[in-house]
Amino acid sequence: MIKNKEVVHIAGSDEIKQKIYEFRYHIYVEEMGVNIKAGTEESKIIYDPEDDDENTAIFYIGKDHEITKTIRLQRFAPNSIPEKIIDEYSLHLFPKINSVSTSICSRLLISKEARGGIALISLFLAGYKYCLEHNVTFVFANCYPALVPMYRRIGFRPYPGKVIHIGDGIAVPVLFMLADINFLEKVRSPFLDDAKFLLKKYNIPQITKNPYEHLFLSQEISAEKEKDSLMNLMFDKISLGPNRNKPFLYSLRQESIDELFSSGVLLTVGCDTQIISDNRYEDDLYIVLSGIFDVTVDGKRIAIIREGEVFGELSFFIGSNKRSANIHSLSDGKILQIHSKKLRKIIGRNDSLAVDILLRLTESIASRVLSANAMTVYTNL
Repeated sequence: MIKNKEVVHIAGSDEIKQKIYEFRYHIYVEEMGVNIKAGTEESKIIYDPEDDDENTAIFYIGKDHEITKTIRLQRFAPNSIPEKIIDEYSLHLFPKINSVSTSICSRLLISKEARGGIALISLFLAGYKYCLEHNVTFVFANCYPALVPMYRRIGFRPYPGKVIHIGDGIAVPVLFMLADINFLEKVRSPFLDDAKFLLKKYNIPQITKNPYEHLFLSQEISAEKEKDSLMNLMFDKISLGPNRNKPFLYSLRQESIDELFSSGVLLTVGCDTQIISDNRYEDDLYIVLSGIFDVTVDGKRIAIIREGEVFGELSFFIGSNKRSANIHSLSDGKILQIHSKKLRKIIGRNDSLAVDILLRLTESIASRVLSANAMTVYTNL
């Protein structure tokens, strides 16, 4: 059982809710630089219509009306999930989802000073207990790709749904099955013992056979399958002629490719999805496995990115975490997201890989600059 848990409250008064909306604005806009449209710039709040839904609970931690952590849970009774939610979270992958009570977990925010402690676990544990009390079976959420390992450690599992557009970025859909003790044991979830206790308290049987295990397994091995598929096509790609530059992925050594795939998160992207927004604070790297992506600056197209190519390399390479371009998908596709910290660890521990990866990133930047200049000249003719 978790000791020294922080006291978690459910927002009841309009005054507390207003403080939470202001806290959201502070974290999203002022700290993270997210271009989010909920609320107004004048009032400096972030409010969603679902905040006032009778089946929504907003949890928070704070003293003297100073909010430091918050999370929101929205419940749906059987056969009441809106089509928008079904589409957004790719719930068609779960055929019997409408036969049980479901919850959407969102707006998880923790102040910079309070991160790294017991706060996150306290919030999730309070939400877990709340869901059991309301007979919820599944809790869906989304998280930035870099946070997938953290969510998985808690008990959420990524599944092969399309990425979700949030603010001016993308997020991975994840699922927590409240009675799946086997998975909590597998990942050594910090509230495994509390979960066992609460399931017993509320007379809820543990899952012995997960009906959706095939989805989770397919997500875990799909990156390896994508790599194998691409490698089978590599010899065709690298024999395109002496005047054709090889895409980033196909110019790497096999050892480098293996390392990147093992460190990355595979994302399924729908057509017309914003992947990167200018002025957004982020410096992760993305490798296109399939699909076509558009790069624009100030509304002008400067490049088209295709299979095997990379984007986000400029922010990573120069050490700036503020994006300078917009990138969105022109088709359905798959991309491999590599968290900048993981990539720096790869480069830092292996000189041979560092030379290979950094050299190819440099070539990619040079090629992108030349292409952008050529496109500018062409459009000015």
